[in-house]
Amino acid sequence: MTQEQLKSLRLEDFQAPNKVLCYGGGEVFKRIAPSMINCGINVVGVIDANKQGAVFTGGMQLPYLSIEQASKVLGTDTIIIITIADEKIFLQVRQTLLEYGFSEERIFDLNVWTWLTVPSENSYCDIMYSQMQFYAPAFTKCCRPGIDEPFFCEWFVKGRPPEQSVNNFLAKHQYYIEQSKEGRVPLYCKGCDCLMPNLDKSRTGGIQFIFSDHTFCNADCVYCEYACTVSRKETGVTIQKRHTAMLKMLEQVQGLLNDRSVIRLEGGEITIDPYRDEIFERIKSIVNQYPKLQIQVLSNCFIFDQRIAEFLLLNQSSYISCDLDAGTPETYIKVKGFNRFGVVCENLKKYAQYGTVKLKYIILPGWNDSQADYEGTVAILKGLR
Repeated sequence: MTQEQLKSLRLEDFQAPNKVLCYGGGEVFKRIAPSMINCGINVVGVIDANKQGAVFTGGMQLPYLSIEQASKVLGTDTIIIITIADEKIFLQVRQTLLEYGFSEERIFDLNVWTWLTVPSENSYCDIMYSQMQFYAPAFTKCCRPGIDEPFFCEWFVKGRPPEQSVNNFLAKHQYYIEQSKEGRVPLYCKGCDCLMPNLDKSRTGGIQFIFSDHTFCNADCVYCEYACTVSRKETGVTIQKRHTAMLKMLEQVQGLLNDRSVIRLEGGEITIDPYRDEIFERIKSIVNQYPKLQIQVLSNCFIFDQRIAEFLLLNQSSYISCDLDAGTPETYIKVKGFNRFGVVCENLKKYAQYGTVKLKYIILPGWNDSQADYEGTVAILKGLR
């Protein structure tokens, strides 16, 4: 479906008495099904030939069905949302569904979920207006406080050029703003505490662009699911194409930025990213246009990078942040997996000569909560003055 056709869809078309089946009971389904049910979409089951029985989600127990069972039990007039982030698979599944007699007009890909909006008394959110986050598998708008479930509003999918995903994301960003003015929010946002009755202009600034690709990291932090010992699997498109999309995104959003904007490099480790040269050059060109734009770099500081140091010179608001998580070499190797405490401390001192350095300390009871670690951290902070 085209963007215009997706925009014209009504939530009412997916509510009772209409029946909706999700095709695919994997991670994508588990992520979005609760929000769909919460918004009144009449999900009656899941088509998945590899699963049996039922799944409990969103306060409902939904049966697993084969395509044949679904056509016989529920009828071929049932709406089907294919909850698989792979465009090629969508085309294959649609063809199979057509062969079973399902109507082409009632078969939707994953995009339908991210275009549908619902009425909301509170429909303004400064995060929704301003934040653009680039993950390895998708673009996301926000992450609800206390819930580790980011809103993936545009996936990178196999068979689709990453530049198209960039354009789709930017179109949705504008669409959500337009919908909020009409008292509507994306399905995922319904009931979120971050929604306000009116846009608080005092809290809004420029666009925040966050690059968070965990593909490359050289630490093995005990608390991180993306530790370097975990094999990195490609998500949706190749690493090279994702970085092409990231650079395209920076180019596309440049016209939306201003001196109050933020570019944050986080997740993974930017100092070993093989595409860091292109990323740094693009950011440098943006800063030349907006000299007060804030650069935030999150790094383990295993490696000192002169270009990051020079970013700190740009303005007083830019900074580098390091998860130190230890105040002694002995604790550091336990938490981080590598004996780099001395090197990191020296690199922090180097960065401090250029600008602001921030230390983050995640307290892990029994690991790094000794008096020696706290005193050691304070000593490091004093040495950065």
